[in-house]
Amino acid sequence: ETRDHLPGEMLERARKNGSAEDEGWRVRKDGSRFWANVVITALRDERGKLRGFAKVTRDMTERRRSEEALKAAREEAEAASRAKSEFLSRLEQEIEPASDRSHELRTPLNAILGFGQLLEIDEDDFASNHREAIGQITKAGRHLLSLINDLLDIASIEAGSSDLRIETLDLGILLEEAYSLARPIVASASLNFELERASVEIPIRADARRVTQIILNLVGNAAKYNRDGTFVRLTCQAEGAQVQVMVEDDGPGIAEAAAKRLFTPFDRLGQQDRAKVEGTGLGLALSKSLAESMGGEIGFEALPKGSRFWFSLARAELPANSTPGHITEDATESKCPTN
Repeated sequence: ETRDHLPGEMLERARKNGSAEDEGWRVRKDGSRFWANVVITALRDERGKLRGFAKVTRDMTERRRSEEALKAAREEAEAASRAKSEFLSRLEQEIEPASDRSHELRTPLNAILGFGQLLEIDEDDFASNHREAIGQITKAGRHLLSLINDLLDIASIEAGSSDLRIETLDLGILLEEAYSLARPIVASASLNFELERASVEIPIRADARRVTQIILNLVGNAAKYNRDGTFVRLTCQAEGAQVQVMVEDDGPGIAEAAAKRLFTPFDRLGQQDRAKVEGTGLGLALSKSLAESMGGEIGFEALPKGSRFWFSLARAELPANSTPGHITEDATESKCPTN
């Protein structure tokens, strides 16, 4: 029972067509509103004479709310996509390869950093407060340069003009080189860094520089946010036509709600409020773009204690003249399984 009345237009349609259907907000006797599906059916006797109407009302509020939530989410995603496309389009105009204008973003900043480093060399000539200010200049400059480089990378990938060099590589060698580069980053966080090497050569089709870049991004994040843990582990797994590279840690982990936003540009999941944790919020977004541009994927898994980030690449045949690399002395001597 509701307070609404039967619309004359619906009654007329039911009289002509036998039935009429409509949806809309209705009001119950207690004043509450609900989304109703209303069907009015004309009732006739055996001679076809109209004797009245039957009305069936179904409460469709939950379905309606779900549809509205889905629509709002879709509109929000479309708005974010439009904003990203517009931003990248403008950035692409600034860095169009044909005009070689990317230096317009980097050159002034490099000059600032250069003069800042010169002042740091002569820091004994300055008062302590001036030395602190000089340090802030160079620190902020490096942060901004990192942001610019990441933005230029994302823009070039989105524009399809990234300088990828896809070739057949030995993943084991790449892991060892990335381990060597990332070891100081992990050591600065007072964590143990473990590398699980492959028991056999694992050939992949990828860009060596970009694979290393993804690994450094993932290891850097693991070290940066793993203050309550003890280790960061770099490992791999080959199965079928795909190879997975994994970075694991035993830190505090990532909440399920926050995990959905992991690869969103500039979203640092609230870590921007922690002054000691630096970052641009672009590392994971860039890693995702790089992995996909090489035909792979990237993802995240929550562990019982800690987190695992992974990215996959296509397996390939290793050239006959390739030679396996040698693991660094401090690496953990365990095996990367292959199937």
